[in-house]
Amino acid sequence: MTSEDLARSRVIAWVIDVLIFVGLWIMFQGLGGLVGAAYLLLRDGLFDGQSPGKRIMGLKVVAHNDQLRCTFLDSAVRNVLWVIPVVNV
Repeated sequence: MTSEDLARSRVIAWVIDVLIFVGLWIMFQGLGGLVGAAYLLLRDGLFDGQSPGKRIMGLKVVAHNDQLRCTFLDSAVRNVLWVIPVVNV
């Protein structure tokens, strides 16, 4: 896989995850922002290091320290900067 293919796959996986976030926001209405923010924080800790978008695109996140699956804590640290703008809306 070339770096362009990898970048394209990552963008598509991100778009899929954002669509899931928007769906959660709409589905849970009042708590949607909170539920969506939790999803964005913890998504890479799901399904052995694969968010739904990453799973569809064949990508996987591994923990940098031991090359094992990404935990929920690893996911939260990795994705916290995506959540800050959502919380401030």
